Amino acid sequence: MESKISMYKIFALLRFESIKPAIIFYLGACLALISIQSLAGHKIGWLEPVLLQASSANEFVLEAKIDSGADHSSLHATQIHYEDIEGLRYVSFTTVKGLIETQPVVRVAKIKTKDGGVQERAVIKLKICLDGVVREVAMNLVDRSHFSKALLLGRSALGGFLIDVSQTHLSDIDKCRGKF
Repeated sequence: MESKISMYKIFALLRFESIKPAIIFYLGACLALISIQSLAGHKIGWLEPVLLQASSANEFVLEAKIDSGADHSSLHATQIHYEDIEGLRYVSFTTVKGLIETQPVVRVAKIKTKDGGVQERAVIKLKICLDGVVREVAMNLVDRSHFSKALLLGRSALGGFLIDVSQTHLSDIDKCRGKF
């Protein structure tokens, strides 16, 4: 009965225009809190181990920088060469640990550089596993040797994760074993 009375009070208060914004804000905050709490099982930090599956069925773990400020993900690659195989565009490249990969090109991205220019990068899709969650992620290929991490995961790969920017290594890479 108490909840009904509270709801009646809220609806009665909604008649007063000056209180509406406060009530709407309060209800929105409650919904946001419920949404955040439902994601608590996938809380990650700004550095996390990620399992990647390469085309050659090799699996390897990279420590990824989690960057919600970046739209897309990037993977370190050198010796990038395009080739056409049976009418489809492929890219061959060397990545960490000297692995040589050949992947179909999903698209070519135009990335803005710091100096205002535009750089074209091949975009491929790779399966990744982060904290037991497997998904196929589009990644652009670029030489990241001047960065501390070979893999950057951007917003488009991070849906459903809650990021604690003050922490690192909150995920469990063992949850990914045998997922591919």
